[in-house]
Amino acid sequence: MLISHLGKSRNIRANEALSKTTFDSNVSTFATWQGVTYNLTMDAIEHVFDELGNFYQGGLGIVLDYVDGRYFQE
Repeated sequence: MLISHLGKSRNIRANEALSKTTFDSNVSTFATWQGVTYNLTMDAIEHVFDELGNFYQGGLGIVLDYVDGRYFQE
C-alpha cells in the first residue's frame, strides 16, 4: 500500500510510514477506510489488507464502504 506522507508527493509504504512514528502496532487498533475502495482493484484492496494485517500484531478492526457490483446492474 502506498500512502502520501503529510501531503507531500513522495509515496511510501504504510508499514514504512507507521514504523517511523510512535504508533504501537502491538495495541489493538480500529481504522476507518472510507471513500477509497471505489478507486482500487480487488487485488489492490487485498494487498492493503494483507500488508496491514501483517503490521498490526495487536489486532486491527476496519470499517469501510464499497460499491456492490449489483448497483451497476440495476
